[in-house]
Amino acid sequence: TLLLSAKTQILAVVVFTTCVVVVWRSKTNSIEKTKYCLDDQNNYNIENITKKSNLPVIIDMNDSTQKLSPVSAETRPPYRSKVNIKRDNTSGRSKTTQTNSTNAFPVKRPIVKTTSGAVEGKNLTVFGSTIYAFLGIPYAEPPVGDLRFARPEPIKQWSGVLRTMNFSDMCPHKVFPRSLVPMRYMSDKISEDCLTLNIWTPDIRPKTLRTVMVWIHGGAFNYNTANLHETDGRVLATYGDVVVVSINYRNGALGFLNAQSPGAPGNMGLYDQSLGLNWVKDNIHRFGGDPNKLVPFGQSAGAISVGILMTMDSTKNLFSRAITASGGALLPGILTSKTVQNGERFAKLLGCSPNRDYRTNPNKVIQCLRRVPLDQLIDAQTQILESSQLAFVPTANGFYKDINSPANLLNDTYLFANMKELLAGVVPNEGSWLMHVASPQVFRRHTFPQMRTLEETRNMFVWFLTDKVGVAPNIAPLIANSMITGPEVDTPLNNINKLSKGIGDNSITCPTIYMADELSARNKTVYMYVFDHKAKATKFGDWQGVSHYEEVPFVFGYPLRRTKYFDRQDIEMSKRIMKIWSHFAKNG
Repeated sequence: TLLLSAKTQILAVVVFTTCVVVVWRSKTNSIEKTKYCLDDQNNYNIENITKKSNLPVIIDMNDSTQKLSPVSAETRPPYRSKVNIKRDNTSGRSKTTQTNSTNAFPVKRPIVKTTSGAVEGKNLTVFGSTIYAFLGIPYAEPPVGDLRFARPEPIKQWSGVLRTMNFSDMCPHKVFPRSLVPMRYMSDKISEDCLTLNIWTPDIRPKTLRTVMVWIHGGAFNYNTANLHETDGRVLATYGDVVVVSINYRNGALGFLNAQSPGAPGNMGLYDQSLGLNWVKDNIHRFGGDPNKLVPFGQSAGAISVGILMTMDSTKNLFSRAITASGGALLPGILTSKTVQNGERFAKLLGCSPNRDYRTNPNKVIQCLRRVPLDQLIDAQTQILESSQLAFVPTANGFYKDINSPANLLNDTYLFANMKELLAGVVPNEGSWLMHVASPQVFRRHTFPQMRTLEETRNMFVWFLTDKVGVAPNIAPLIANSMITGPEVDTPLNNINKLSKGIGDNSITCPTIYMADELSARNKTVYMYVFDHKAKATKFGDWQGVSHYEEVPFVFGYPLRRTKYFDRQDIEMSKRIMKIWSHFAKNG
């Protein structure tokens, strides 16, 4: 703009990774060279490099007084540095090296300089608007070797420009077949080098910074990833006019094994989330986001995580507003779970605790577990999860002081004062998908389980609570009797609905309402909703109703991207929920 306003003639534009050099003819007919480079705040520093630049002299073809001298390919300086990604075999992290390219006018891509290094994203066109996507940005060192089972360490700075145009591998877990779960993974590849985050932003240099919605995915703390087709943030960023971030964190034993030792203190996945949030706080302004307007939102285990993040010292004052869908920090089995006992069984299965060393010499056991191949870890974890859906979850031991009940989390000691507003909600049939995932052979999606009496239903509930959730055998019948009530009926559908409601209330609905009540009692503003819309393209059976996870694709505008599979009502519902959630994130 400065050059054009001066009515100067631009002769060439030379593009480097974070700098642009403009060669131009001034009013006095002299050739000038000016370099514009991005600083830490994404502002351009301007430098006149006419005398010290080693760029080739630009010859005016209309000036007969100038003599042309050919420049050979060997001596021609590069017009742009091309970034190549190479693997570092020691850590598995993709790193950058610089090689020369003679392509003077490459496709323009967004480059942002972060505290960790420069990242190159890509431009996406969404309904006629441009969204900048930066995918797979590492925020922590790869948790491998001595960092396996340890708390995360901040990523070391890299040199050059890191290409962040594709999703990273998923954090290790058993990848369910698509026939079993409603999610669509971007890739089935898993790797321990997975502590990355994704950013979708409408503008990297806006006049006004935007609210930032940070997605924490669910998956019972043992499964899943942020890298899903359904949770791609491009539509929500466009329609909600917000910056969307999603964080990958360790799950299962790698994320929540608690050996009561520094080598495996437990809750590593929560510390991953915390470190990711702090990275966002430090860098999101470079992507057009307001670091003072972070709003974490999550579903299921992601919602439970958000509830716990409200109480962690490492996230204190990072946010004052949050959204939780189908989950609360007060879920039975969280914090007071059998994670420590399951860890001991895990170590025995892998031959690392033959003599109860897990309790007497945990450091020795952890050193052994760090040498076990990843596929064997996943197999042992899967074996344990078959008998306990909450095998590896957050624990209070070594994390909070004097916690003997999840309810104690929300007292004035732990809940930070900066937390002001919460939007929380559930779906009507929270339990039906949980039943299906726990026992797909019994609870098939498209076949009604044949439970003809109320007694059969009650017995099935007791079995589910003890075998799949880990409730004590003497407590499970009391819960079942209190929830499986009403007249005895003879239709399998009515009985399965009773079982689904009992499991859903116990696991999701009641903890969500309880958390909302506790926050409201402490003068926090709480809004609640029930999402009661069943999609045309649902993967849930008729008997499952509007089930756990059903709202997630709508929150991210997935029906607007996949119009072939969704009808007009689905699209309008997706627009409504995106508007509601983004409005709450921005305004409360």
